[in-house]
Amino acid sequence: MRLRRTAICAALLAVTTAVVTPAQAQQSDGSLDKARHRVAVAAGELENSTAAVQRAAASLQQVAAQLPGAEHNVATARGELAGARARLSEAESKVRRAELATAAAQRRVDEATARVNRNRDTIDTLARRSYQQGPLGDLREVFRAGSPQDLVDRAETIKKVFRGQNDVLHDLTVDRLHLAGTTAELAVKQQALGEARDGAAASAEKARVVTARVASLVAQRKSALAQAQAARAADVAEYKAANDASRALAAHLRALARQRAAALAAARERARARGTALPVGPRVTNSRFMWPAPGRLTSSFGYRMHPIFHEIRFHAGIDIGGGYGAPVWAAEEGTVIHAGYASGYGTLVVIDHGDLDGHDIATAYGHMSAIFVSVGQHVSRGTNIGQIGNEGNSTGPHLHFEVRRDGDPVQPLDWVSEP
Repeated sequence: MRLRRTAICAALLAVTTAVVTPAQAQQSDGSLDKARHRVAVAAGELENSTAAVQRAAASLQQVAAQLPGAEHNVATARGELAGARARLSEAESKVRRAELATAAAQRRVDEATARVNRNRDTIDTLARRSYQQGPLGDLREVFRAGSPQDLVDRAETIKKVFRGQNDVLHDLTVDRLHLAGTTAELAVKQQALGEARDGAAASAEKARVVTARVASLVAQRKSALAQAQAARAADVAEYKAANDASRALAAHLRALARQRAAALAAARERARARGTALPVGPRVTNSRFMWPAPGRLTSSFGYRMHPIFHEIRFHAGIDIGGGYGAPVWAAEEGTVIHAGYASGYGTLVVIDHGDLDGHDIATAYGHMSAIFVSVGQHVSRGTNIGQIGNEGNSTGPHLHFEVRRDGDPVQPLDWVSEP
């Protein structure tokens, strides 16, 4: 989990600083132990968050991290697509103009060709007559004219025919050259149009892909948010159930204390009536309880900030790290009053140690993977009562250890010393 890694990395940074600071060179061993302790505490800060909440939060954080980049890609792709479409529109306009110019040039060529064909018919007629009448046949026809004006008119007609033919041939050549150039230009513009269409299609596909990516991320974010909300609701429900279980345990311990006090008072009354020795009162002890598992402290007692929801929550005990299946020992002699499932605690053992120094004292051991004792059994200090587990509202194998005074949770480190 990123939150856990961040907390651990921050603690590890503190370790490095503690080791290399010259002013602390003579206390390096103690500083290192404290830093390692901070690492362990940081690793246990998620104890109040269920695994589902952590997964949902991580998923939501991952999607949220990817979404801005994906949205930027969409904006970029849409800009590229707009540019490609503008280039495509310009290319299409150029092709349309080139097609119109080519069509006009083709019409001019066709008209010139028709004029050439008409003049060619006239030339062919003159050529046949010249063949039939000889090279001077046409001149003889001219000189046979009835009057001088007829002569002039006929000569002018022959001149116009040949001059017109030359002009038409020249225009035809020019028009054909223009048609060839226009056709080549059309081919270039059609190629550019094809490239513009390919570019627009590629940009459209890119925009479609990145838009689909954003849509997918938005859907994932919606799903992750729903999962996070559901996980939060479940986490809050589990926390409430754990608090309810804690209050129920407190009420149960108080009821047992009242029963024990009433039984002691009745026994003393009977002893007075009989004139016998009074029953022994509360034990007085100055010794501390035994550390209940082989691991180190990983999470402290009291109010603390929830690492995901940023809510103040109460932690009724301390957490002690250890591998799954590590032994759990009774911190002090007493009688087992609970051995089994309890909401929030998973598998729970509660040992009533009786009246110590005027208060009813009990210890509780949660999240165990196995229980080796049963209700009503008297256990000695150090008895192996079970094994460390990961049951209940837990994010990893550890022992949740509580000390209860008159039913209420108190600071366990006032009763046990960390090894």
